[in-house]
Amino acid sequence: MERVILTESDQIGGGAKYYIIENDVSISGEVSFTNGSILDFRGGSFRSASSAILNLNGSQVVAPPYCIFPRSIVVTGFGNNLVRAEWFNDITSSEGDEVFINRALDTAKGCPVTLEHRNYTLNG
Repeated sequence: MERVILTESDQIGGGAKYYIIENDVSISGEVSFTNGSILDFRGGSFRSASSAILNLNGSQVVAPPYCIFPRSIVVTGFGNNLVRAEWFNDITSSEGDEVFINRALDTAKGCPVTLEHRNYTLNG
């Protein structure tokens, strides 16, 4: 599998690839990855100035527990065995933790969602 360090100017697609995401990558519109790709987040994340759709098409996401998918991006098609709720923790939000936890649950579509060992603030 080809290894690609993904930058904002890279084309996505064209066969399964191993993407290394070290910086923030801006996306717009709808972006789709090829089935079987791996997205390895090493400090980077996806960003969008307006709403965008990110279709993973069964790709695997490998990332530590920090926000890689802000609320401006709708994510579909996880191929993971588990999804971390913290990947959706948009720290610019002033709402309770239930917002990003529920977003992770909605996005995971049946995949187990894992929480970190910490206290969460849940409202209502």
